[in-house]
Amino acid sequence: MYLDQYVYFALYSKETTADAMTARLGLTPDGTSVRGSKFPEHDVPRHHRWVVECRDPDLPVDEQMERVLGRLLIYRDEIAALAAQLAKEEGEDGGAVLQVVREYRNSATEVATHGWLVSTEMLRFLVDTGADLAVDEYDFTGPEGEAGV
Repeated sequence: MYLDQYVYFALYSKETTADAMTARLGLTPDGTSVRGSKFPEHDVPRHHRWVVECRDPDLPVDEQMERVLGRLLIYRDEIAALAAQLAKEEGEDGGAVLQVVREYRNSATEVATHGWLVSTEMLRFLVDTGADLAVDEYDFTGPEGEAGV
């Protein structure tokens, strides 16, 4: 089995653009998305997103989280203030999230998977910034490589 995993921290909003978030925080993100409408034939983002991520395939999830956290800690107060403002003004359409994505796939090479830990420091950061922790796991190990349940 092959495991692909990555972590990102995102601020999201229907009203505030990623450029405005960057200007307020003074921190350039690794990526952004621009809000658009959702059509069945197109996958267009429903929110503006400002993203700091780690996609190092050789690192376990907890180490990827610590790398992201290391980049964000000195901006904790600014991120917390912005995330609180977005959540207050937009409800569930604005705020912050730490996203963990793990995808299991078939492979000729067995890769050992192991558990991961959310450190106390990461928990404090999530609480301080009002961020949710979301974990998505996808099983693509079926006979046709389609996502399993």
